[in-house]
Amino acid sequence: MAEIASMPARFRIFADSLKTAPSPPYSMAVFWADFKAGLILLLVEIPFAMGIGVVSGMGIPAALYCLVIVAIVTAIFGGTRAMMSGPAVAVAVIVAPIFASGEVGIVEMGIIAALAGGIQILLGLTGIGRLMAYLPYVVLTAFISGIGLFLIWSQNWTLFNLGMPDIAIAGICLAVILFWPRRFHRIVPGQLVGVSVAWAVSVFLLPGSMQLGVIPTGLPEMVVRAPSLHFLPTAIIPALLIALISSVYTLMIAQSVDSMTGARHNPNRQLAATGIANIVAGLFGAVPGSGQFGAMGTVVAGGRTVVAGIVVAVLTAAFILGVGPYLSTLPMAAISSVLIWMGWELVDWRMVRRLLRIERRFGLVFAATCLIAALGEPLVAVVFGFVAAGIGNAAALERVEMDSVLSVPLSDSTILAEEGGLDPFSTRVGLLAFRGSFSVASSQRLAELLEFDIRGHEVAIFDLSGMTHTDDSAAYLLKLLLRKAGTLGIDVIICGVPEQLRAAFDAFDVFQEIPETRITSTREQAQTIASKLLAAGATA
Repeated sequence: MAEIASMPARFRIFADSLKTAPSPPYSMAVFWADFKAGLILLLVEIPFAMGIGVVSGMGIPAALYCLVIVAIVTAIFGGTRAMMSGPAVAVAVIVAPIFASGEVGIVEMGIIAALAGGIQILLGLTGIGRLMAYLPYVVLTAFISGIGLFLIWSQNWTLFNLGMPDIAIAGICLAVILFWPRRFHRIVPGQLVGVSVAWAVSVFLLPGSMQLGVIPTGLPEMVVRAPSLHFLPTAIIPALLIALISSVYTLMIAQSVDSMTGARHNPNRQLAATGIANIVAGLFGAVPGSGQFGAMGTVVAGGRTVVAGIVVAVLTAAFILGVGPYLSTLPMAAISSVLIWMGWELVDWRMVRRLLRIERRFGLVFAATCLIAALGEPLVAVVFGFVAAGIGNAAALERVEMDSVLSVPLSDSTILAEEGGLDPFSTRVGLLAFRGSFSVASSQRLAELLEFDIRGHEVAIFDLSGMTHTDDSAAYLLKLLLRKAGTLGIDVIICGVPEQLRAAFDAFDVFQEIPETRITSTREQAQTIASKLLAAGATA
């Protein structure tokens, strides 16, 4: 603490941004839960990583190295209590065209991955990660459910294409997982028992089923060397793209894990840790990584901390070093069964049952986001969900902001109390009092309504003392509204401009056409000016 306190201010901000909330003490019971979850997840992660290696074009060893390196580094330096990182589909589909271009080899790809990691570290240090906290809950739960549905239908399709023996093995494995007694689950997870039974059935009763096959072995070697100056400019764009995709996906997964565990992650620290991991992965020619669905699988399988991911990484390293061939006869159908079970657990069935009862806009956002994610487009799903939820929230916010404006005609007797012979029905002054926050959600509609309200008045008082926030759109449209009042021959008086909003108004020269003598601090002063303007008009 003393070291942080002695740092310059800007470095203290960086240090503070990387802090995480205190975690509960680690115990043997927690370790056992993590270890069992790691064993379950291992059966899924190894074939999944092998598939990522094929999709990315960098090869199976590069994806397995990613699983080891990224999982361990992010577990040590990351900002989540229960999180796993490694090879991910979202990153692999970005790497694939870059690697397939023919202009980029393993060495160049390593440089790009290292540059992407450096960009992620900068994103973490500058506090960009905290912006993911604004992702709506309905989008998060829809994303998780969509991933679950994707796992269910994709694995069922895989089994259908394999044949009846594989379908039978998968059915046996699923039956054991579902009916394994809960009282035994703490000792031996049902998923491990199911895979073991399915393995025995495939060997002794139903031979000929699809098997995992040989897992490549050997240690990774450092491949990156100093890049040439002409290559660096061409590497920046793909590195930036990988960094952004990996960062968004990582924080999206971290937010999803938080919603499942009730914990709270440090997004900036998680970004920086992912950046460090990708730098190391690049040095050894591994596929760049990010947070992945295994993080949610860890929680579903009973894991409680990042140790579950470390267990997966350490055992994967053991397979790479030579243990892997002993798993070559493991039936793929058993792995598909575990994925189907995991997908079922990820779907938020309570939300699905509530779809017809919740507010319509939330139901539509959930259904559409979930469907897009289920079709294998997780990033598109989140972008769509975020935009759709934002539009829906803007519509609701418009109604709230519209109710925050008080438009009142002021009688002449209120303004010119000392004058006699006034028409009690004359309202030559209009008061527009703004309360609360105003944004693009309501600015256009508000400008239309207020333009109608100020017509027919000779003087309009704009009371901004109750305004707490305005965005650029609302500030600009306020300027247009004031200009419109001028074209209608209405004298405008401004009062109570909040100091915290003055910079936003000054940026758009909102009060540029208003004389300084008509900008006051209080409504009483504004009414005094209004009375003088009315008196001057009467005299004229």
